[in-house]
Amino acid sequence: MKKRTEQTEITQRNFQDAFWILYEKHSIDKITVKDICSLAGYNRSTFYQYYVDVYDILHKLEDQLMDEINDFVLRFLEQANNLNASQALESIFGILTRLDKYIVILLGPHGDTEFTRKIVENLKPIWIKYFFCSENYTTAEVDLLMEFYISGLLSMYNKWLFNPNGVSIERIIQLSYRTLPDTSCFENFDKELRQ
Repeated sequence: MKKRTEQTEITQRNFQDAFWILYEKHSIDKITVKDICSLAGYNRSTFYQYYVDVYDILHKLEDQLMDEINDFVLRFLEQANNLNASQALESIFGILTRLDKYIVILLGPHGDTEFTRKIVENLKPIWIKYFFCSENYTTAEVDLLMEFYISGLLSMYNKWLFNPNGVSIERIIQLSYRTLPDTSCFENFDKELRQ
């Protein structure tokens, strides 16, 4: 039974790897089951044992990534009170960097806009608890600011991944911090980053 489970995982991983290779170069509507099977080295009947169609494999992969992001958010919120601002932003960039191979594709020219919306929604609890600590904003204003900030952050990160142009991750973190609408709760942030 264990060998069968391992074989199933290997087969699914091969289909997923083939899908990522194709999705990086083509929009989803240009990818066929035949293309995936050809690249993965399996026949169509094997593909259909695991997936309904090309969109099914995309949604399952997105769900896996969202599960990882959700786990990160929960762990982050549990320890948020023990983190300083630079550690908080490093943690956020850490998860994005760990998943960058996939996130770059999903946020890229052929990516799924719905996935971007899900990332924004799932990261909001961090911004509410940790970065938007001012009482100068209404709930509706905080929601708008977070939408603006997280979407912009993802866009900046995505552009940086495609072409860092000599900009370090530390500098990206500094730039991210400086765009926050209220940084008064992190008065020593710049000092932390310079040390």
